[in-house]
Amino acid sequence: MGKQKNAIPKYAGHGEFVILTKQMLFSQAWRKMTANQQRLYELGRCRCFDADHPRKDFPDLPIMQKNDVFYLSFQEAIKRGFYTKGNKKRFYEDMRQIEKLGFWKKITLSPTCSNGEHFPRAIYKMTIDWKNYKLP
Repeated sequence: MGKQKNAIPKYAGHGEFVILTKQMLFSQAWRKMTANQQRLYELGRCRCFDADHPRKDFPDLPIMQKNDVFYLSFQEAIKRGFYTKGNKKRFYEDMRQIEKLGFWKKITLSPTCSNGEHFPRAIYKMTIDWKNYKLP
């Protein structure tokens, strides 16, 4: 037998993957989300591996060293083309819906500084609570 290559398939393009399991894709919780909420979830998964990660701001907290925590702000969603500036209310409603369905939860607020003013920066943690979601 020849040697098998673990190459990325050509149809996948170049870059990193965001993992969606079959169990997640066919879950009631996933189907309850809108298409934009699903894309926002995928953006959150991507943020788990970005350079701007909570592990840099909290080097002494073990929970922040894992790859299932991330920052996700409205400004990041605008920058990536998911929302426009006028959709701030929709963004936060979508974030709460994803949390309600059990895909992630807000774990802390950390104070950061912008132009001399403090504001809370939300940190989220991926969860598997979506497995227990049942349609009402």
